[in-house]
Amino acid sequence: MDATGYVTDAEKDNYGGSVYINSAWKIDPKANWRHPMGKPSSIKDKMDHPVVQVTYNDAMAYCDWAKVRLPTEEEWMHACMEGKTSQKNINISHGETSDDVDGYLYTSPVKKFPANALNLYGMFGNVWEITASKFDAKNSIYAMKGGSFLCDAEYCLGYTSDSRQSISKNDAYFHVGFRVVKD
Repeated sequence: MDATGYVTDAEKDNYGGSVYINSAWKIDPKANWRHPMGKPSSIKDKMDHPVVQVTYNDAMAYCDWAKVRLPTEEEWMHACMEGKTSQKNINISHGETSDDVDGYLYTSPVKKFPANALNLYGMFGNVWEITASKFDAKNSIYAMKGGSFLCDAEYCLGYTSDSRQSISKNDAYFHVGFRVVKD
């Protein structure tokens, strides 16, 4: 952001991002990557956590600047499965209390749990990861993989390798981020 002056979608015109508080989703016009849960929150002590409150558009802008790209859904699956990612030791705090697995209420540090066989961290359960793949052929909705700390076996099996969710190009959430690949 500092190098380019880029302004994220959530920061434009005080659009904000979606947060989940007290079991309800709401748009907070002050929520953005610097303030993931709104104005009083900060990333000061979260520099090793995934960036959140960014959109597909924001991720693509970063990719253009860094000369990297988002993985396709198939590449994400390959990285996950070839790396034999374990579904144990994942961050699934459900955003209500800090959990017994990692001690964090929301996101956890990227390297909190061991890497998989391909040396990739956090393939499941920290944040949903935006991919370059369309969710379906009809529109500009994109597929996300990996689940988030909000996933729960009762209603969301996001932290399984087959699971997927959708996101539009300009929606920002506090449990959605991205990872990149370099050719």
